[in-house]
Amino acid sequence: MFARNQRHESKNCPFCRDKYTKKNGRKLGKQQYQCIACKRQFLCGTRLNNQTLWIE
Repeated sequence: MFARNQRHESKNCPFCRDKYTKKNGRKLGKQQYQCIACKRQFLCGTRLNNQTLWIE
């Protein structure tokens, strides 16, 4: 059984770097999070860098 007060791994917001986020469903099979401070949504705590994508 799962404990109600069990802490889940929280992710830092890639936009404002705030550590207070909550799980917000799934998208494309990946966990989606929402930042409580700036209200933006992101996937798995990572943000793609356009320069890195062009190099690869």
